[in-house]
Amino acid sequence: MLTRADWLSLSRVPISFAILVFYDSAQTDPQWTVIGLLVIAVLSDFLDGREARRMGTVSRRGYIFDGLGDKAVYVSLYLILFLEQVLPILLCHLLILREIALYAFRCLITSEDVYKKHRLYSLLHAWLIRLGVLLFFLRDTWPSLPLPILALQGLFAFGAAFSLYGIFLMMKAVLAED
Repeated sequence: MLTRADWLSLSRVPISFAILVFYDSAQTDPQWTVIGLLVIAVLSDFLDGREARRMGTVSRRGYIFDGLGDKAVYVSLYLILFLEQVLPILLCHLLILREIALYAFRCLITSEDVYKKHRLYSLLHAWLIRLGVLLFFLRDTWPSLPLPILALQGLFAFGAAFSLYGIFLMMKAVLAED
């Protein structure tokens, strides 16, 4: 039976779909519907773990569902950023590959200590991506804010580099477990 925390985690999958449906590349005003959906996704990401700990329902299944919800939202955002020509195709591919690899290692790593040891790289990546996405969606709100596409690409590339290093360390840990 799914817990409330599981439902919160899984809610990000349809939210990711809604982000793609409601995003309108022709709109020049801030996309408040998409921004609202992103806020809901971030809140559900924060609340699912809190709810699981509060209710004593922390589980490996919940941990996997949390990752699935996160990956769904990130891939939707990467697709939007690619369509808007913020992410070149190779960087978009690298970021999506990162999400797939991280999810695979989440499923493979049996020791929670191993994952927590390398979690810093993943968290840094997540916050850099969130900052980049926020700046992208609010770029027309503050016209005086100089935000060249190259700066956003650099932010995403920096986040990807940190995260890929963390994934490399996780891969070594998984291979060491065998």
